[in-house]
Amino acid sequence: RPKFTLLGSVNVMKQIKCGEHSSLISLKFIHNVLYCSTPSSVHCIFLGDVKNEATVCELDEFTIASNTVPVKGLDNPDYSMPVPIVASLSRPHVLSYHSGGLLVSTSSGLRFLPMSHPILRIGTLLAANLTEKARKWISASPNSEHDAIAHFLIRRGRPDVAINELK
Repeated sequence: RPKFTLLGSVNVMKQIKCGEHSSLISLKFIHNVLYCSTPSSVHCIFLGDVKNEATVCELDEFTIASNTVPVKGLDNPDYSMPVPIVASLSRPHVLSYHSGGLLVSTSSGLRFLPMSHPILRIGTLLAANLTEKARKWISASPNSEHDAIAHFLIRRGRPDVAINELK
């Protein structure tokens, strides 16, 4: 008998303007990361430690690309919150993860959305169980960002990586 567990919820509709059609267009799990799209944006959701039933599964949602400029603007040096790519997206469907980015089909053709922000790359590498590659990104991070990365790693169920890499 299958077991269903509600992991949590995130709001990916926060950028939908009043009056716009607000549905999810696509949902896809790729290497243990949930990618979803709305009529005008693409998001990734990193799951927490789903193997440990004694803890709450912490979710982190990041907007990868959107039709709108973020409220904080495009010049956001926040290491723990990547700035979304501003792109003309019309009904994007996530197809696959390839070479550090997402391949997305839109009504106007294929688009490649790079996921080169360190927190996105660390999250996707850890989710795909490529810990050694993630360690390289972690060790290259500036000391001023270690707290943000440590919190992200702990929410991913990887305090061991935070302890060993962020000294």
